[in-house]
Amino acid sequence: MIKFQCHQCGSKFEAIICPACKTDAHLLDLSNPVDAFIANCGFEQAMTQAAESLPESVLQSLGEVS
Repeated sequence: MIKFQCHQCGSKFEAIICPACKTDAHLLDLSNPVDAFIANCGFEQAMTQAAESLPESVLQSLGEVS
């Protein structure tokens, strides 16, 4: 059984089109490890962890650029 999750609204279902968004644009195949990683906020957690471990000098440089 293949389950999908809409990355836009978070709905989980077994259809080809998200019943909430009425589109297939944001579908994640939860049997695919990369899609499951995305669905579980893996990228957001990795980016947050990386940003928190930046040295103060890098953060200061980024502040000067923006």
